[in-house]
Amino acid sequence: MSRTFKSTTGLSRRFLNLIAANHSPGVKSLHRIGLGRIFNSTPGPIPNGDRLESAAGQEDYMVRPRALDIIRLPTPSGRGFLFDANSCGVSTVAHLHTPKVKPISLSIPQPNVDEDDHNDEWGSKLFILESMPEEPEVNCQFEAFIYRMRDVYPRVLKHWNRHLVPPPPPFIRETVNQNSRRLEVTSYAVIEDGSHICISIEGAGTYCMHTVSHTWNRVGEWTLPFRGKIEYVPELKLWFGTSAESGHLAAADLSAMDSQPQLVGTWKELDPPEGWKECKDSQVVNLGSGRFCIARFFKKNPVDVRSGDELPGQSFAVLTGVEVVNRGCDAEVELRMVTHKSRRVNSTTIETLF
Repeated sequence: MSRTFKSTTGLSRRFLNLIAANHSPGVKSLHRIGLGRIFNSTPGPIPNGDRLESAAGQEDYMVRPRALDIIRLPTPSGRGFLFDANSCGVSTVAHLHTPKVKPISLSIPQPNVDEDDHNDEWGSKLFILESMPEEPEVNCQFEAFIYRMRDVYPRVLKHWNRHLVPPPPPFIRETVNQNSRRLEVTSYAVIEDGSHICISIEGAGTYCMHTVSHTWNRVGEWTLPFRGKIEYVPELKLWFGTSAESGHLAAADLSAMDSQPQLVGTWKELDPPEGWKECKDSQVVNLGSGRFCIARFFKKNPVDVRSGDELPGQSFAVLTGVEVVNRGCDAEVELRMVTHKSRRVNSTTIETLF
């Protein structure tokens, strides 16, 4: 059985970006993959696959990756810059106060403010937080880069200014010492049109920070039902990320935070063959217009036919392009997932996708 899908919006991006480790310690490389490799240019019949029933009772289809094409990563593009893809402009930023071991980042773009040279308001913001601080009392592990006028005379040019951000209340030495293990940020999102960022801390609850005053507020003892980064999709008016329970693509409404948000749908896009074992957390990249790339990381160990023991195997990633659409009428929301292509990348060095 197959279905057809007609897209009403085009891709808002052309490339998927990868950060990979080089052979030299501490050196990273940026790679790019054209989205045409994981998305059909003209979506047609969905390939035959196994029917599944999602948590929300929706019928979707997945494709078993029996013979995936292999993408060979292109030559690294060199050192990194702060690059504006629209204007092709490059700018530099100050160094972080302290290096981050396991950082997370949240960006709040405000191009209208950035482009107005006479507007003294704070423009775009990039928050970089240590998700698992070793020494919270140092107070240098939560930082922000804010695009605004310089603090020094003459104040005629806008610049990326570095700011220290206070850690959320649980990240203090007393709290860490009272727990048997270190606290960790498990999920994070931008909410309320960019006026707040929200993080869930395992064992401590969920906190929101005002992005101008940098004050924290606890919103509940519960945690968000996601793992990792959560992103808002304006076309669907929902936040999407990886389900903390199943690891599948999931959606929830985070517009009201007076109680723990509930998932409104989950979707499984891949059914790996026997012997493929996931070796680290999957990643979901929001590509705009309701489209996502889901990266899953596997390890396959061959078995010795005589002893039955597992032999050293190979690690690789599988990138799958999916699209979530609303099939409902008027105010009714009826979400469906369309699976495009799955591609295998034979690389053990991929760290982050964006």
